[in-house]
Amino acid sequence: MNKLEWRHQTGQISPSKEKDFFAKMKRLQVDFKRSRKKKRIVVQAF
Repeated sequence: MNKLEWRHQTGQISPSKEKDFFAKMKRLQVDFKRSRKKKRIVVQAF
């Protein structure tokens, strides 16, 4: 049993909260990758 499952069983974290968290992390990751691509293009231009 991993930490996340344990939290579910002990009621420390609700599944909807967890989904929101993962969705947010994924969105941040996508934004981060996009911003890195933009910076890379700027660097190549010089």
